[in-house]
Amino acid sequence: IYDPAMAGQEEQPQKSNFKKKAEFFTRFYLNDSDSSDYRSYIKKITEATWDYANKITHSQNTTVYEASTCIALIISLISLYENIQHKIYDPISQFICKNCKSKKVTMHVFGRNTCYYCNIFKPIYNEVAAENNLDIYYYDSDSFNSDEYSKILNSGINIPAECTSSKEEAPLSSGFGTPLTLYLKNGKVVGCISGYVNKEKLETKLKSVGMMK
Repeated sequence: IYDPAMAGQEEQPQKSNFKKKAEFFTRFYLNDSDSSDYRSYIKKITEATWDYANKITHSQNTTVYEASTCIALIISLISLYENIQHKIYDPISQFICKNCKSKKVTMHVFGRNTCYYCNIFKPIYNEVAAENNLDIYYYDSDSFNSDEYSKILNSGINIPAECTSSKEEAPLSSGFGTPLTLYLKNGKVVGCISGYVNKEKLETKLKSVGMMK
């Protein structure tokens, strides 16, 4: 579930540094101030589970009971991180503007790590997001199992005609080229980009959908 982009400008963690990867993952998705307590709880649970697993792995006194406890903790931890993904990847579950209490527009990019143009686009929108404190979410199809990704594709979201090859509105589940960018408000698409664009064009689009002034 870890993507190198989650580290932002910070140094990439070592391959075996599970704690740091988990911290970057949580901070990447739960990046608002209202989630600070949530992030703290997740960090404590993650580190405690990891430390316990390491302890019983290297202990000569471990019994089946400690091992069973460890398995139960790991299953719970996996469920916890799955819940974070479900919370973020549910297009209907939008974020509330703290100032006006209305639902605000969020940007959702669909791609995959093996997509050449996705990798060109990624640093562009990451830079714009960092400069303007925007909510931009990346759906990497290579990182999901088929059931998880199917839930996203069948969430009831339609691709506007301007971003389909047929030039007719189509459900997300009908297929699309990557990268595909959708702008959502109240669970409905208010704009889109097919393929990648440069920084200037992205900023223009963000202004047109109300994410930037």
